[in-house]
Amino acid sequence: MLNHYPEDEITGDLLIVGEIPRSLEFILPLLKERGYPLQTTIETDRLLEIVQSSPISLILLNTTLQDPDAYALCHRLKSSRLKEPPSILFISDGNENFQPERVFQVGGSDYIAYPPSSEEILARIETRLIIARLQKNFDRQSEKLRRALQELRKLEDSMHQVYDELREFSFLDSLTRVAGRQRFEESLEKEWQRCARDRISWGDNAVVSLSLILCDLDYFKSYNDSYGIAAGDECLKKIARALETTVKRPADLVARFGGSSFALLLPNTNEEGALTVANLVREKIRSLQIPHPNSPVSEYVTLSYGVVTALPQGSFGAENLVRMARQALQRAKEEGRDRMISDHL
Repeated sequence: MLNHYPEDEITGDLLIVGEIPRSLEFILPLLKERGYPLQTTIETDRLLEIVQSSPISLILLNTTLQDPDAYALCHRLKSSRLKEPPSILFISDGNENFQPERVFQVGGSDYIAYPPSSEEILARIETRLIIARLQKNFDRQSEKLRRALQELRKLEDSMHQVYDELREFSFLDSLTRVAGRQRFEESLEKEWQRCARDRISWGDNAVVSLSLILCDLDYFKSYNDSYGIAAGDECLKKIARALETTVKRPADLVARFGGSSFALLLPNTNEEGALTVANLVREKIRSLQIPHPNSPVSEYVTLSYGVVTALPQGSFGAENLVRMARQALQRAKEEGRDRMISDHL
């Protein structure tokens, strides 16, 4: 049975659980006089249901309760993981079985020893209500802060993603969408240093090869003169896509080296492997059959290739690989174009 008493502006609903002994009957009019929203119940089996359905801030628990006793009831309530659990104030009627230490062991907030004075009752109730109100405010602000931090983390993750995408975008050639020159140079240096470290770790006899293919469109200026710059750009895009579909290993890199030149960086690839890749690329470009009537070497677009393989070490730098690849490419052009020249460090 649940009884309701008039409410006032005062916040903090109170619930008295259990029969009120004669010696403590003065509590009800005292609390009503102070305007506290007040309920009473003797239905201990419905206590959790009552607390869940009512905005209870403080429970006054009679220590004479039996089956379950006040301590078990308090423990059950505190173990129920309520979203906003009320404070629990034990009230003793002088029974010799009252155990103050158990109040706190089972999750009670405080107790009023017998005989209580009006001043003590009001002071303890007011203190618990103030603490409960502060705790609720703290919990709500903490939840707001948690959600704000969660949103901040999401925003931070989004910003990191955008930054990574922008950084990746900045490394791409704007026309062909393959890696640009900056990405190529950084990757070359990184792979060179990695191979050099591996040789130190595994010994000088370890075969840790790094290969580079520089390739350039043959007579590309005359192609632009014949078809226009827009057609030349489309031709470069087709060549770039063909290179990417041919050079497939995750560690390999296809980059626009500049103008009509492309670079293929091939880690852990010896000279034989690099020549195999160059031949595959050559066949792929031929299969495109991009018309080039002004080319002296073919009716279709062709490329010349400079292929160089090195065993990186600290005594000389990665720029030597590029220098030798340039020289090999130049020799391929001088010897008639549409061919490959290989060398090694």
